[in-house]
Amino acid sequence: MARAGDGKERSDKRQADQRLTKRLTLAERAAFEDRALMAGFSSGQAYLSAFILGQTGQEIRLQKIKALGHLGKVGGNLNQIAKRLNRAATPELMPADLRVIAEVLDAVQVLGAEIREGLK
Repeated sequence: MARAGDGKERSDKRQADQRLTKRLTLAERAAFEDRALMAGFSSGQAYLSAFILGQTGQEIRLQKIKALGHLGKVGGNLNQIAKRLNRAATPELMPADLRVIAEVLDAVQVLGAEIREGLK
């Protein structure tokens, strides 16, 4: 085990001895925490650390691109289900069931459009 003054290298965490501080009002702190959560971070502290290390924009953009890909797959699957159900005209399905599928497909498309808008 390393001891003080023994000349052995320490971890990077122990070498991070500089502090960066900023005083905030309660409203500013709450707004910052909200922005952190909306950006996909677990806390304001995680957001601040990522910001200092220059990792906020790139990671969020990659997450949005992945989410858009997953939404595309879900939307495609819903579309295939709806087409097959319409062709088969299965009596077990009520018009309300088809309406629900259409509403979910619409919601997926709206969400995809919002993500694409956020990537601009």
